[in-house]
Amino acid sequence: MGSKSFAVNQLSETAYASVRVADNGSDNELIRTNNMKLEAFAMRFAWAFVSIVVLLVIVSFLLVVAGYAGSRLALH
Repeated sequence: MGSKSFAVNQLSETAYASVRVADNGSDNELIRTNNMKLEAFAMRFAWAFVSIVVLLVIVSFLLVVAGYAGSRLALH
């Protein structure tokens, strides 16, 4: 039973060491900088898309209201 516990502990320590070695500060900074640039681009793109959709909805609504008002005036 003691050998099983040793094997599990040894495996977890080895996994922790490999994760710790893989985490390098300089590589992480480069990846983070690129991610921030991509995030900023994605956010600008999303805001532009949403703005265009909202503008089209407002213009469509105004055209429908104007058309309805025009047809009501033509009937009287």
